[in-house]
Amino acid sequence: MTRIGLRFNESANVIQPGDAAEPISFERLLIRLKRQKKVIGLCAILGIFAGIFYIATTPPIYYAEAQVLVNNRLNEVIQQAAVSDGDIRDDAGIQNEIHIMRSAPIARQVVADLALYEDQVFLNPPSSAIGSTIGGLRSMIGAMIPDRASSGPVIEFSDAQRQAFVSDKITQHLRKSIRIGRVGQSYVLSVGYVSHDPNLAANVANAFAQAYLDDQLNANLEATERTISWMQDQLAELAVSSQQAALAVERFRSANNLTATQGQLVSEQRLDQLNTQLNLAEADAARAMALANRYENLIEQANEGVIDPRAVVNTTDDNRLAELEERYLNISNRLDDVIEQFGADHPQAQILTRQQAEMSDVLRQELARIFNEVSAQAAIEQARVDAIRNSVDQATSQTNAASQAQVELINMEKNAEAQSVSYENLRSRYEALLQQKNAPRINARILADAVPPRDVAAPRKSSVLMSSLVLGLLLGLGIVAMREFRERFFRTGDEIEDEVEQNFLGYLPLPAQKRGRFDGLKQMFRRRSLKKAPPPSLTFKMASRVLEEPRSAFAETLRNIRFALGVSGDDTSGCKVLGVTSALPGEGKSTVSSNLALLLAMSGHKTLLIDGDIRNPGLTRGLKIPSEKGLLSYLIGDATVDQVTLGHDVEKLHIIPCFTNERLSHYTELLTSKRMTTLLTDAQKKYSYVIIDLPPLSPVVDAKVIEPFVHKFLLVAAWGQTPRAVLRQQLRLNPKIRQKSLGVVLNKVDMEQLPSYVSSDTGEAYISTYANYHKA
Repeated sequence: MTRIGLRFNESANVIQPGDAAEPISFERLLIRLKRQKKVIGLCAILGIFAGIFYIATTPPIYYAEAQVLVNNRLNEVIQQAAVSDGDIRDDAGIQNEIHIMRSAPIARQVVADLALYEDQVFLNPPSSAIGSTIGGLRSMIGAMIPDRASSGPVIEFSDAQRQAFVSDKITQHLRKSIRIGRVGQSYVLSVGYVSHDPNLAANVANAFAQAYLDDQLNANLEATERTISWMQDQLAELAVSSQQAALAVERFRSANNLTATQGQLVSEQRLDQLNTQLNLAEADAARAMALANRYENLIEQANEGVIDPRAVVNTTDDNRLAELEERYLNISNRLDDVIEQFGADHPQAQILTRQQAEMSDVLRQELARIFNEVSAQAAIEQARVDAIRNSVDQATSQTNAASQAQVELINMEKNAEAQSVSYENLRSRYEALLQQKNAPRINARILADAVPPRDVAAPRKSSVLMSSLVLGLLLGLGIVAMREFRERFFRTGDEIEDEVEQNFLGYLPLPAQKRGRFDGLKQMFRRRSLKKAPPPSLTFKMASRVLEEPRSAFAETLRNIRFALGVSGDDTSGCKVLGVTSALPGEGKSTVSSNLALLLAMSGHKTLLIDGDIRNPGLTRGLKIPSEKGLLSYLIGDATVDQVTLGHDVEKLHIIPCFTNERLSHYTELLTSKRMTTLLTDAQKKYSYVIIDLPPLSPVVDAKVIEPFVHKFLLVAAWGQTPRAVLRQQLRLNPKIRQKSLGVVLNKVDMEQLPSYVSSDTGEAYISTYANYHKA
């Protein structure tokens, strides 16, 4: 037995619909990879063999490379001679040079220089086995598809036309094959070519580099000639326009009397002075007006009633007003003290009230006097502002004409200066270009010539083998993922507890048998599918296996079921009725029923084994019972209980077999009949255990209708055969059976394969160490 700890919390045996599956952990992933290591290893070996085949059948190719230092501009003198100095970005300039080097004219020059249209090594390179196969397939497909162009009239070409056509095809192929790239972030271009002939690879690379230099030299010469011709015309035009612009400036200054001192016209200087005086006068007028408005507000407040001294204090620096304010505040403070001590009716309070009113009148008169003085001063300041503003207006009108003329004069001077500078710059560039006309140069040179390579560029053995190994491993992982994706069956006890939330009662291993040499390979690639072959029939040896193997893991798991049945909590204190069923046919429920009954009888418990699968009594066939009367005979009234109850070689075990009757169709009604109730009621009085081999849950409802007579149900699932979803669905559809479930036992377990489905920290991983405890 491989599992000892049990859970008997029946309240936990509730399946929640739609429970989300737990994500695959890293440990589970390692377990699955370990389980499929043969598949991964085989695919890796196949990948290596494929790489070896590719290396052996692929002719070697060689790579030669030349390096050219380029500039992203043409000759610097020509660049400076241009009117617009728009520099090209470095990256864009380098890309331009790459496109120039790969252009059709340079490729044609290379074809002509090397006579590639006559080079058989270039025209007919050797091909690999894979390339020959693909080419043959293309030719075959092309031969099968008719060419519409061939149905037209035949056009004859001359030798020159054929040579031109071949040259164009070679040029296109060469442009696609040449490898041109930038070396890092420098101005160095690498020019490379691959070929099966190392000499041809070096010659093509060097020819492209030299053709690029020739093209650059020709481009510089053409650009120099065009630039010189253009500059001569421009110099003549600039000389005339520069002289005319300078003469026009002097004439305009003399005509408009635009004399200036210290860089400014006289009228402009006088206008600046008037503006400064106007700003000062406006500031003084604003201050006087603000002071008048303040006193006006105080007078308005005083006319409304008694003056509040807090509104008068600190509003002016006049000494007379300050004295009056202080006296007013003293009278007010004394009045407040008297009222607070003696009340408002006291004679002293009345005297102070009259004094306060008189002082308020005095303050009003003083404020009116000060307001009149401030208002007069504000009027004077405003009159001064008006006078200065009139002067400013007159000066402005006088300088407007001069200002407009000055603006036009400045524009004329700038134009004359710009034309003079342009003329001088262009003349210096023209002189420098004439000096270098007879010695043209280009901003490119060959840094390194291509030499015939000694080492093979491809196929590189290490790279090919490594890539083949990686592809083989990826293929193996893909096959593993597909196989694991199709794995939908119960394999471990943890899956039983997690998927259907039932007690796991143990593993029932397959009978020991000799394995062939290639059984492991067949097992590795066997097809997992829900469409299985018909299940094997129960044999007498399998039905009595516990008798032949009393110390095996099979018998130990049955003892664990007996222990679980004995400690399970229910209302019965005597006989226990156990129904043994499964989700699908062929999962071994009859084997479990027979051997469990034998084990209970061998343990000294009086046990009755009933073949309750009245539609397909596999238990009766497996036990080879010769009698013709069984459970159906009793239920239809053709026999008594004693007539259908048979003994066994094992003492205390009795069996009620079942023989089908094709004339009957109401099997379900028979299982719920009164005779069935009487049978089970009387059996509980005579036996300690009643084991009923029931039909599967999925195809029929017999197990559901007999549920009221059963105390506990034992669910049998076939290892690697019972889909998890099917058992989960049947338990959801049969809640009463789920509540009475004793647990699930995994049958037909391959104990050698079991450790590959569990974690290394579980008991199943060390199942091989239990050999001394489980002996047949």
